[in-house]
This record gives sequence, structure tokens and C-alpha cells, in this order.
Amino acid sequence: AVWNSADKNADGNLDTEEARELLRLLMTRPVFGLLVKEHILRHAETELNLVVDALSLAPKVVELNNTALAAVQVSIVDMAPQSHEVAHRFWESMDINKNGYVSKEEFTLRFLDSFQTEVIKPFIDDAQ
Repeated sequence: AVWNSADKNADGNLDTEEARELLRLLMTRPVFGLLVKEHILRHAETELNLVVDALSLAPKVVELNNTALAAVQVSIVDMAPQSHEVAHRFWESMDINKNGYVSKEEFTLRFLDSFQTEVIKPFIDDAQ
């Protein structure tokens, strides 16, 4: 399903413009922010020896949750000017054979790892 949405011109390859549009679509979904926020909360849990439950009503946990969500929003705004470079690194990391094309097979094999390494991790690092 993701491939069909990503390969806009249905030529069987993902070009850099299609990768950029895919990232734009993914990063503007609420689930992207929630995913990054949860990573931040897990980091805080480890670093501060906290038990973080996003559903908890404990004041400190609510404050931490709100701070993490605000950090995600700031990070998205901060990283927006770099979106072309992020999309290019994301696309390059999926081009396994470095032939200048990302085939459906390469996309299927590398999408999740590439998204984690080239998109999610930089956002988490920036937000923390």
C-alpha cells in the first residue's frame, strides 16, 4: 500500500521527488509526532529512571508528556528547511545497488530501516 502511494507515476521506481512527497505525507500525519514523542519519553524514562505512562495523570508525567510533544513540534519546524536533504538521504539509503533508482524490491527491503535511520532518528536527536 505504501509503495502504491509513493510511486506516483507508476513507473516501478521511486525518484527523489516521489521520496520527498512521501516524507511530506508521513511527517504531516499525527502518528509521526506521536512516534517521535514516544521515543523521547522512552529516552527520558531511561535517563531519568522514570516510569513514564502517557495515560497517567501524575502531574510530572503530564508535564513531561507535554514537554516532549512541544519538542516534537519545534523539531518539525526546525527540520523543515532540511527536508530536501533528509528526503535525499532517505532515498539514497534505499538505493541498495546505487544505480540511481529505487525499485519496488529495494523499497520493500529498505523502507523501514531507512525511515528509522534517516528520518526518525534525526528528529529524535533534534527534539531531545
